[in-house]
Amino acid sequence: MFNGVTRLAKGRRALYGDGTEVYGLKLYREGYEIILSLLNEAIVSKDAELMLLAEFFYTAGELSSSDGNEPVAKSSALTAVRKFEEALQALQTVVNPNYSLLHQALSTDKAYRHKGMPKDAFHVACLSDTARVRNGLSRMGLSLEDKRIARKRIELMNAAQDCYSQMQEKTVQK
Repeated sequence: MFNGVTRLAKGRRALYGDGTEVYGLKLYREGYEIILSLLNEAIVSKDAELMLLAEFFYTAGELSSSDGNEPVAKSSALTAVRKFEEALQALQTVVNPNYSLLHQALSTDKAYRHKGMPKDAFHVACLSDTARVRNGLSRMGLSLEDKRIARKRIELMNAAQDCYSQMQEKTVQK
């Protein structure tokens, strides 16, 4: 994933350089294909951890490939990475049989639940990242490829949340 994001970013930069348009387009397309393939594989896996890691590495790649003149985007990506780290910890907790105690201790108010399950760090990371990616879709001049990647990332986060909710349900029902 990191390789795909790096190629995409380098390709974007080279597209606008003198004499490097062909090379830039080649890199951009390679990155695009790698990213879409990996996102699709993660979705098909129905593995919440794999899906989360795919988005985590995409976001980390974005952060690493960003320019110094993008402080808001960098801050947003850095916050997303931190939330993914917390979400990975939640994944370790949800398989613990004592997780059902947490389920009982949290409010049943709809604002604190996702499909009836507690909205923990995993859900917060997915919802936050989905909002971040959707906001990026509203930028003018976004290429069709970048829009497809963004939509696939949103699909990935939705699928990850569904898988995670199923994990929560299984633990609570034990």
